[in-house]
Amino acid sequence: MRRFWAGSFVSLCLAHAAYAADQPVQAPPPAWVKPVALPAAPGASGAAVQILLQDQQMNVTAEGLEVYAETATRIQTSQGLAAVGTLQIPWKPSTDTLTIHKVQILRDGRVIDVLAGQSFTVLRREMNLEYAALDGVLTATLQPEDLRVGDILSLAFSIRRVDPVLKGMTDWSLEGPADYPVAHMSLRARWSHDVAMHWQASEALKDMKQARDGDAVEVAMAQDDVQPLVQPAGAPLRFVQLRRAEFSNFPSWGAVSGLMYPLFVKAAVLPDRSPLKAEAARLKAASPDRKAQAAAALALVQDHIRYVFLGLNDGGLVPATADETWSRRFGDCKAKTVLLLALLHELDIPAEAVLVNTPGR
Repeated sequence: MRRFWAGSFVSLCLAHAAYAADQPVQAPPPAWVKPVALPAAPGASGAAVQILLQDQQMNVTAEGLEVYAETATRIQTSQGLAAVGTLQIPWKPSTDTLTIHKVQILRDGRVIDVLAGQSFTVLRREMNLEYAALDGVLTATLQPEDLRVGDILSLAFSIRRVDPVLKGMTDWSLEGPADYPVAHMSLRARWSHDVAMHWQASEALKDMKQARDGDAVEVAMAQDDVQPLVQPAGAPLRFVQLRRAEFSNFPSWGAVSGLMYPLFVKAAVLPDRSPLKAEAARLKAASPDRKAQAAAALALVQDHIRYVFLGLNDGGLVPATADETWSRRFGDCKAKTVLLLALLHELDIPAEAVLVNTPGR
């Protein structure tokens, strides 16, 4: 459900929440990663950069998952220097541990280790603050020194995610390029043979195959000379072609609902001295009509609680309680839903939350 490659070069989009690490660490790649050789560079093109390698690998564990990414980009013009000269790797410190494996400049047969003399700087940028969203994502950024036209910039990193809210369940997507060429693309996912993992690949990744690798199950594919996909003109978003493989050990959408339902039930319970009880009593006294009461409860939530997304810590999945939201007078979709549920339950109006899968419309 999450897009791993979010831009033309290096960008990682992540979500959710539990404490992991607020600083990246440096270490070799984990043992489960299979190295992919840098392909022979194709002839120079008129583009600012050439993406030579894009490799993604995923390992599902009992606690969560690990995702490895490696890119190699040849800089062909001064515009290319500006395009790739700033490395940015976002991650969520409440659930994720970011490990940098290498930042190298390949020049005239030499390998220059950038990390031998430089280190990443960590920023908290809050990219969606103007949309009233606080997600707590950190960004590790680095400007490689002495980067020149003709260089190949190589980056490899991994993220280990453990989210206690998910109780060991996993969903993730590996995604190859759809709108720019790559000399070599590889995708790989692995998990223990006793894990009931479900997966599916888009039509553009029909060559992905599943096989046993010792005690593990592995799904993988590799392709050279990857070209942009031809998109249908004027079609709705759901018809956009992607190179995407989705993985989940949730057996059904009902299992997702079963994991989330108790969180909303608990958050909607009002303590005896909750001020919302008085609000519900006021709504009930204003009209005996249950439809009018429900409409008034909805209006109260809409008009008196402003929207602010709080994805910090476990806020990405766990809703704030009804009393917390009423006291703050702001909340996200989960918080507003819980507040409305609490009011409706206090009015003896049956109500329950519904999970909606919105991406792709």
